[in-house]
Amino acid sequence: MNTYLTHALTFVGGALAKWFQGQLQDRKKDQDSLRDDVFRPMRVEVHNAIPQIENRARVTTLDFGRWNRIVAEGRNRDILDDLAAALERLYNREMPQHDSAWQIANDEVARVMELADRNFGKSFSRRDLSLPPWYLFLMQENLKPEIVGWENGPPFRLWNQEVNPERLRPLHGSTDDSLKRIWEEGQKRQPIQDYLRVHASCLERSKECLGLLDAAIDESRVSRLRKPLGKLRF
Repeated sequence: MNTYLTHALTFVGGALAKWFQGQLQDRKKDQDSLRDDVFRPMRVEVHNAIPQIENRARVTTLDFGRWNRIVAEGRNRDILDDLAAALERLYNREMPQHDSAWQIANDEVARVMELADRNFGKSFSRRDLSLPPWYLFLMQENLKPEIVGWENGPPFRLWNQEVNPERLRPLHGSTDDSLKRIWEEGQKRQPIQDYLRVHASCLERSKECLGLLDAAIDESRVSRLRKPLGKLRF
């Protein structure tokens, strides 16, 4: 009797061991698939988006619909809570808000510079004058005249006109004073202030997501997050 029981227990133990081994293998395959099909592509997108945000440019590297497709496939249920929440917030709120604010602020930059044409401009004496990066200049929290690149001397281009030195005389002939007035005019505009606020938030959230994605990709760091990645399926 004991022999039969021993054989039975051995058989059951072996079957359970194989079953658990199969579960662990399935789990590893799921984790590998999640890492390669979800985390790595999203990390590339977020990593490439950060320099664009830092440069006050429009983000072109992010597929805004990616997170919704992950949810539709049900794969979000296998993602860490912290990471899932951060990705959902970045892809569905922060990045779309940044894109909208960028477009509205970009239109406002044109209006600010059309005013600068009226205040300081005259018709072009040379048509080959390059357009300074006014958007980058006006999207700064602090005045940075060096962005405009007027150090090499006149003539200086504004928007659709060039600087008229006669109109700078009330400002003591200083291009720095005119740049200060242009920047201050931009700071008064609500769309530009809205963009600066959204820009700061989006940059912070992007860096947060990048760190969480790095942790999810690097198996040696997964244990540092709040809970294990995925669950055994019974």
